Amino acid sequence: MTEKNLISIEDMLKDFPSVYLDDNLSKKALNGVPLLINSNNEEILVKDKDGIIAIYKKHHDNVYTCLRGLR
Repeated sequence: MTEKNLISIEDMLKDFPSVYLDDNLSKKALNGVPLLINSNNEEILVKDKDGIIAIYKKHHDNVYTCLRGLR
């Protein structure tokens, strides 16, 4: 496999539902803290100005927990 065959995580997940976080929430997401997110999606990407942080999964109501950190 060569580098030209590799797909970046950003490109692979470009159509995945996502939410952008401010600096305060970004720090929490980097530490895997559950987040309140207003979304109907079961799973969601959380991003900040530097890119994708993690995939979060709906736990209950609007509370999402970290399923997989990506940074």
